Amino acid sequence: LNNSKNIKSNILSSEFSNVLLNLNLDYTQKKNRDIYSAVVEYFYEIGNISKANYLLELRDLDKDENLNYYTTIKFNYLLATLQLENVCNLKSQLSSDIVLENFLLEKIDIFCILLSENVSEAELLNSILLETEKENDQIFQNLFQLLSQKENSLDLNLINDKNLLKLDLIFLYSAM
Repeated sequence: LNNSKNIKSNILSSEFSNVLLNLNLDYTQKKNRDIYSAVVEYFYEIGNISKANYLLELRDLDKDENLNYYTTIKFNYLLATLQLENVCNLKSQLSSDIVLENFLLEKIDIFCILLSENVSEAELLNSILLETEKENDQIFQNLFQLLSQKENSLDLNLINDKNLLKLDLIFLYSAM
């Protein structure tokens, strides 16, 4: 899969993608679940998040060992396609066992609460987030301040600072 990331031919790339999308695997076997995970990761890493999400929609993932990673992909797909209502619905349906990196769930929760125009509850959750995070996410905080109407402008220098930018949160930043 690593070698196939550099396929230059559109036709060959399309055919290869079709083969991967139509794999028929027995998911009761760990080896096949690992292959499935590698294929999902392949599509996600080459920027084809819609195909990665498509594969995730084909299976029941509730007991999968990669559930946290797959949940991140689902959220990022919904955020990238601006399906914000679905983002909030997915967040409310998740098990409390799910833990995502960079406090993604907590940030999505705050964002959803802001969308429902409950600023005081969002501020409370954000203050808890600030206390919980070891390293504050300045970009999220800047966007939060803008959305909660405490700021009138966005500090673009924060977004341009590659040291502050958390790439796995880029879909959330964009949706905000």
